[in-house]
Amino acid sequence: MDWSPHPKVSYKRKCMINQFCRFPFDIEDSKLDLDTKISALQTAQTLIDDTSGSCFVDDNQLFICCGIIMESESRDGASTATILTSASLLRPSDGTAKLASNLKIDVYGVGGKATEGKVAGVDFHYNVATIEIHSDTPLPIPEIRLIDNVVEVGPSVPVHRDGRYSVATSNRFKLYPGDKVLALARYFEEPYDIMVASGEYSSDDCQFDCKELLKTSCKIKKNGIGGPLINFYGEVIGINFYEEAFTPFLPMNIIIKCFEDLKNNRHVLRPSLGVEVGDLHIRSLHELENFCNKFSHVRRGATIEQVLPDSPGDFAGLCSGDVIINCGGASVGSSLELTEILWGNEGKPIELIVARPSMGKQMKIFVNALDSNRRENRWPVPKPRLVISDRFKWMYRSTLD
Repeated sequence: MDWSPHPKVSYKRKCMINQFCRFPFDIEDSKLDLDTKISALQTAQTLIDDTSGSCFVDDNQLFICCGIIMESESRDGASTATILTSASLLRPSDGTAKLASNLKIDVYGVGGKATEGKVAGVDFHYNVATIEIHSDTPLPIPEIRLIDNVVEVGPSVPVHRDGRYSVATSNRFKLYPGDKVLALARYFEEPYDIMVASGEYSSDDCQFDCKELLKTSCKIKKNGIGGPLINFYGEVIGINFYEEAFTPFLPMNIIIKCFEDLKNNRHVLRPSLGVEVGDLHIRSLHELENFCNKFSHVRRGATIEQVLPDSPGDFAGLCSGDVIINCGGASVGSSLELTEILWGNEGKPIELIVARPSMGKQMKIFVNALDSNRRENRWPVPKPRLVISDRFKWMYRSTLD
């Protein structure tokens, strides 16, 4: 008997996207490879209350997202835990940068035990918030690792081949484009279980207002916002946000600084040169060749994409296309490193070393005082919508020999 395929038969498939629901492939949990399961379990053990939060206004559910326990301590004979989550949880339905009125926050951990949460701090620029809850016992916190995403360029730089794991350097996790990562979340209804979406880190621009956002190919759902991004050692390296085609994440390098500022100052400091920057290695091949021909000794840096009018960078003489290679005496390997160096220096003068391709020379530029970035990034959350797609299936028929 011979089975031969008929021509493909097409049919239409309707589905809603951008909803609060399970991750796309979570139903095939049993098919996850062993490394993925082990990594997720390592994080789950330290994130016993990797929380799902539901926000209500006048008993109407406003938003659902995830969060991680950042701190747990005893106060006055009781335990208080601080959760870091997305400020999307607290915005009104139109998404504006303010707290919705009459908020009620329910926090769910393992097993679905509900606890009422209280807003401790919020920053709409980085779209993060801290929520406090009370518990009977101290809650565990995850292993957190800052990342090193510097990528060198140049004709003499060895090509990075995809390896199974990246390595830790100077207590930071070295993250290369193509490295595998996992996005985790906890489902918001029974059985309140862990969901996981695997993907790869990408150096592509997210095209969001927030330039510190990085990108992965993980496919999550809206309720995965605020959940942790982990490496294959089970360490939290970022907090996830949402886009239809990919998952943007804010690295823990920024998250930790936001958390400390919210805790100590009740607001997040935003030192700024008044420029928008990107990593040197994401420039076009033509631009990189031109740069390498003029600055053969420079392999990394932060490229200025735009100088805002009447900003500290504008007054200092910075230009679009300049590559910042040193800031305040510290080497700059990426836009993320530049943000970290500038943090905490608001109102202070700082010296930069830049490579200017238009002139083919390196120069020192002195910025009189860093400004405070008062611009609020936009954080759009895609609305639910119906999509219709073509699907095909093969029809088979049997023939007797």
